[in-house]
Amino acid sequence: MRFTGFKRAGLSGRQACLVWFLCLASAPAFLAGRSAAETPTVPQPLAGRVIVLDPGHAVLNEKGKIINPGSRARRGLPAGRQGVWERDVVLDVAEKLAPLLEAQGARVYMTRTRSNPWRHSLQGKQADNRARAIFANTMRADAYVRLHCDWNRYRKFKGFTTFYYRWGSRRLAKCLHRALDKSIPGRTDHGMHRRTFVSVTTTMPAVLLELGVLSNRKEGADLAGDGYKARLAEAISNGLVDYFETS
Repeated sequence: MRFTGFKRAGLSGRQACLVWFLCLASAPAFLAGRSAAETPTVPQPLAGRVIVLDPGHAVLNEKGKIINPGSRARRGLPAGRQGVWERDVVLDVAEKLAPLLEAQGARVYMTRTRSNPWRHSLQGKQADNRARAIFANTMRADAYVRLHCDWNRYRKFKGFTTFYYRWGSRRLAKCLHRALDKSIPGRTDHGMHRRTFVSVTTTMPAVLLELGVLSNRKEGADLAGDGYKARLAEAISNGLVDYFETS
């Protein structure tokens, strides 16, 4: 390698190599400093927050079989499709929601993913729900959001519902409920209700969201669509931001 510029400055080949190395070593720091100065800082309203998402159902037994798939949309969807399962809808919403929260600074944990499903505790449904809540406690979550879909024998029943139990969870429930109401105008709002099944085990604010009613054919078809699920994910993200910004 030739260092003609350095030779003109009176440096030997070894000295030129040393100077060149130091320039290269300092370049990243220089460029990083310039980038930080020129690029405005993006506000992260969820920085430092830990959020646990619980896409409901889909517990696997010791043989790897799903033992509680949740509800399923009625048949008769467009193009002859079978009704979508609740377990799949809520997992899709959680997977769309997690990166939205992470982009705003949150650390997100999910009770199950496609590659790491929730395992059966061999102690029944309530024990599984309690174990998920304990998982949220172990992660020291600031918020625990359970995702579900509703089902009703009355086919015309539709809409969304928000549940909470402890009074310390009411404000989180209100923020999420309001955000869902704004996300898709015209949907039936069944309000907020206090129920013990949300969780009596968690130590942080916990909310259970019934995102829609799968037994209603129109709403079941909507919940099967990626665009609709993306809107739900964005609404929940907005609700969490609203909650933590006003904390």
